[in-house]
Amino acid sequence: MTGFAQRFIQEGIQQGLQQGMERGLEAERRLLLLMAKMRFGAATATRSAPLLERILDREALELLGDASPDSADAAAWLAAVAQTAESGS
Repeated sequence: MTGFAQRFIQEGIQQGLQQGMERGLEAERRLLLLMAKMRFGAATATRSAPLLERILDREALELLGDASPDSADAAAWLAAVAQTAESGS
């Protein structure tokens, strides 16, 4: 296989992996927004959305999913999301 073909294939694989990761993060965010809406109402979910968009780490999103049921109220949930977004995770 030529160097060009190998590079082309490798770039395609990398692009596919990146797209898959982005879709996975988006699915995590949608699930968290649904959980927030069900637990705290639509307004809280709306306020959570831009904060969740800033979180690029799947593990951090998963930890927020664990924190959701433990959040005492909407303010506690929003604080947890904001703190995670601020930490750059």
